[in-house]
Amino acid sequence: MFEKISNKIIALAIVAAGLFVAFLITPIFIVIFSRDRIVDKSAVSAREYALVLGAGLNRSGEPSDMLADRLDVAVKLYKDNKIKKIIVSGDNSTVDYNEPVAMAKYLVANGVPESAILRDYAGRRTYDSCLRLKRVWKVDEAIIVTQTYHLYRSLWLCEKSGIDSVGVSASLRDYQGDFMRYVREIAALYRAWFDVFIYHPKYIPGNGAEFEEGSKPVI
Repeated sequence: MFEKISNKIIALAIVAAGLFVAFLITPIFIVIFSRDRIVDKSAVSAREYALVLGAGLNRSGEPSDMLADRLDVAVKLYKDNKIKKIIVSGDNSTVDYNEPVAMAKYLVANGVPESAILRDYAGRRTYDSCLRLKRVWKVDEAIIVTQTYHLYRSLWLCEKSGIDSVGVSASLRDYQGDFMRYVREIAALYRAWFDVFIYHPKYIPGNGAEFEEGSKPVI
């Protein structure tokens, strides 16, 4: 009897250890999956769409340094004929905070025509932006533009959403708070895995129609 109990305990311990190891290597798996999909902007093959992910606005309502670099890379891709359309996906959860409008203004000011810009107002998280790219915007392949540390998760989430994606890094300088940002990204990688395989959070549905500046989209 005791031998059977002991064997069960050992078996449970082995299973628990295996699950624990699998949990620990989840971020590594996502990085390994995505790293070969990151391509230099000068060598990336042309695609119709680029997805630029939001990264916050400063107090004046203009793109943060990180976001400005993402947009600059998108401008370069557009002017080099690597893309035809730029989807700017960010947060517009309140009337006074509108990332997509600020992103679109920045692009236009840097030579991208308004007709080439699509605004996704409900990209509140990377998970939402990737899922909406497929289900709302009906995009099957895209170039993802964000900083390198964020590309691994973004590419993995886009691929899991059914999008054939490659990434172009917008890491053009050092940013304030980089160390803590990398620490938080580890937790975000776990959250991404949990969202994809277990939680399946709902995204905001809608057709991606543009809204008046300063309004809160209901989509």
